[in-house]
Amino acid sequence: MRELEHAIERAVILAPGCSLEEVERLAILQTLELTDWNKRQAAKLLGIHRPTLYNKLRKYRLWRSEDRFRRDPLETVG
Repeated sequence: MRELEHAIERAVILAPGCSLEEVERLAILQTLELTDWNKRQAAKLLGIHRPTLYNKLRKYRLWRSEDRFRRDPLETVG
C-alpha cells in the first residue's frame, strides 16, 4: 500500500488540480511503464491484488495493442 501512496504522491506533483481518479490512473500508468507493463510486478509495487489492477485497467481503459484485454468491454459486438 505504501508504494501506491508514493505513486499517487508523484502523480499529484506532476499533475496538480486533477481528480483523484485521474491521479490513480496516472499512478497506475507510471507504474506499468516502470515495469514494462508487467502487470504482476506493477500490482505488487502498487500494493494491490492483480485482479484489482485488471479491474482498474478496464475502468480507465488502459491497455497496449498487444495486451489480450485490449478490447473495450463497453463496445458492443455486432
